[in-house]
Amino acid sequence: MALVFDRRGDLDGGPGTHALLCGISHYPHLPEGLGEPTRFDFGLRQLDTPVRTARAIHDWLVEHANQFSAPLATIRLLLAPGPTDEVVARAFEPPTLDTFLHEAAAWRADASAHRDGVAIVYFSGHGFIVSRADQLVLLQNYGDGVGSILRNAINVGSIFHGMAPTSWTPEIARTQLYFVDTGQTFQALPPELGASAPTQVFDLPPDPGTDRVAITFSPAPGTVAYGELGGLSIFGAGLLECLDGSAAEQGAAGEWGVTTLGLVRALPRAVHRQIAKYADEQVSQEVTAGGLIGPAVVLRLPGPPEADLTIAVPTEATSSAVVTVRDSAFAPVFTRGPGVDRSLHIRLPAGLYVVELTESDRPPTLETLSLQPSAANHLVLERAK
Repeated sequence: MALVFDRRGDLDGGPGTHALLCGISHYPHLPEGLGEPTRFDFGLRQLDTPVRTARAIHDWLVEHANQFSAPLATIRLLLAPGPTDEVVARAFEPPTLDTFLHEAAAWRADASAHRDGVAIVYFSGHGFIVSRADQLVLLQNYGDGVGSILRNAINVGSIFHGMAPTSWTPEIARTQLYFVDTGQTFQALPPELGASAPTQVFDLPPDPGTDRVAITFSPAPGTVAYGELGGLSIFGAGLLECLDGSAAEQGAAGEWGVTTLGLVRALPRAVHRQIAKYADEQVSQEVTAGGLIGPAVVLRLPGPPEADLTIAVPTEATSSAVVTVRDSAFAPVFTRGPGVDRSLHIRLPAGLYVVELTESDRPPTLETLSLQPSAANHLVLERAK
């Protein structure tokens, strides 16, 4: 059973967040998959991180179920564990073509109940990029020899377009997020595939529907997903960091929440921070965002999240200067000195701050700063004349 979280009955017809999560670490027909091998493997191999990452995202969603702008209502989870994945307590539905199509249809039906709901897709496994608007993901039974080679590959664009509001789905959720966490080894379909076509998940309506915020996040063409053995994928770890607050923005009433525009700004930087943890120079992944980009609150936070701040101090002032960071009430929250490094790296709750550079023989220098978790916060201090 793929429906692993369900509290639709508790929402009394109100809006909910509906998630479809899919992680494929094991491909039976790729090398070392123990099934009948396909001649169309294109160098693809078994994966380590997808199942582990999909489960981590599932756990995060459940733990924060009540923080979503529309409370978490359902999660459908499809997993194909590999030999390095921990044994799970229950049998998960494998993400074959038939299973994925059935679960996607049920997910769309749930997301069609209320326009103020949120629809989320997360897919991790192998994929191809044909163009920014035409991305393919390979399901577990890719290469099984039945039908065309791309029969068991799906077009992400068909999910995106099939989630447009129509006369059949007038109340479909207007906030939609698609996270495609795949290693992209081709910028176009390999010529060996000829005229093969992937499976369309939904029928494509004639009107793509602009009455929604619908954003697809995915690796840029030609970049390669990378993850630590036994850990999470770089993309997935960056996404969880964003949900934890690095994609948060402050609303007009002072409230903090993770927003769609915050995700657009923060996820590429979060992925780069994950890459920086690796010494391997071949690690590379760029994240792009496309679709119908607009403002929407995804989840609400109880208070300001922490954000990174880099303060650059003039070289000639480092030996004697004192750097003080004060909050909006002018109370000191950070002090360093006398004598500081050329560059200071600290984390503070997001908000308004005053940064003060003090030297014994000069007047203090004061700079104001709006510290934002979804921004690159870098302040260059100047010495007073």
